[in-house]
Amino acid sequence: MGILTEFLLGNAIRPSKQLPLVHTTRAIHLKKIMTAQLIKAAYCEIFKEDLNYFFVGRPAYKHKFTDTIAAYWELPVCFIMNFHIIPSAKRIFPFDTGAFHAKRYPSFFQITDQNEFEVPYFPDAPERIMGAFFGSAEDYFYLNPKSERDFEQEFHLKVFDEEIRALHMLASLKTGDGFDDRRLCIEVQSSSNISLDDGNLQAVICPSIYLDDKKLIETIEGTWNAQPIPYPIHSLNYGNYIGLIYERVEQFYIKRGLLRDRR
Repeated sequence: MGILTEFLLGNAIRPSKQLPLVHTTRAIHLKKIMTAQLIKAAYCEIFKEDLNYFFVGRPAYKHKFTDTIAAYWELPVCFIMNFHIIPSAKRIFPFDTGAFHAKRYPSFFQITDQNEFEVPYFPDAPERIMGAFFGSAEDYFYLNPKSERDFEQEFHLKVFDEEIRALHMLASLKTGDGFDDRRLCIEVQSSSNISLDDGNLQAVICPSIYLDDKKLIETIEGTWNAQPIPYPIHSLNYGNYIGLIYERVEQFYIKRGLLRDRR
């Protein structure tokens, strides 16, 4: 049992509400997904097996951004789905394991042992992570963690609780980026292919040009019983689209009663 699992099970943590899962991929894969009616697990070089990757609540994206203007088929497509669409998660981590493997985290976190943060699937594991480090699903979505003082006092942290302190520091990291998915974001891995024709898909967020295709609209609304949500294409570099996507995810959650309308 890793240190994070011991922390989650050994403390009186009030779980947050549940948020949907978000799977994000490049738009060029949308055609194959529509044809197969599946999000297929693909071979992962890090864990040496076929895996599907999801993030809880946030449209975190595993591909590295560039400063060049992106073609529309390079842009992200986000599938928002019910959490129980995964029969049983293979692994849960409170960060992007791809970013950890690529050594993109600050040294205070990068020097820790990734295995200590692996959480096996158990009921409300993601909700316990959100509750412990943020207090609520809403604060998790908006990257508003508990203060260092409150967090340490609540869980009576000692000098050898370095990994838990490092994870809280990661959640509190300020980089100047509007949306920095390197911060605490709950990754859920599944070894299963995910069927999209069973009513568990909630929404598909994609570049607006794709929704000119009648077959795609019919598939999203008719077959998948989900909401198509477009975002506009501009002459922007890749990273600037992330803010557009977050805005659409936020509004979708507000309409579903998962977040409060802050306006």
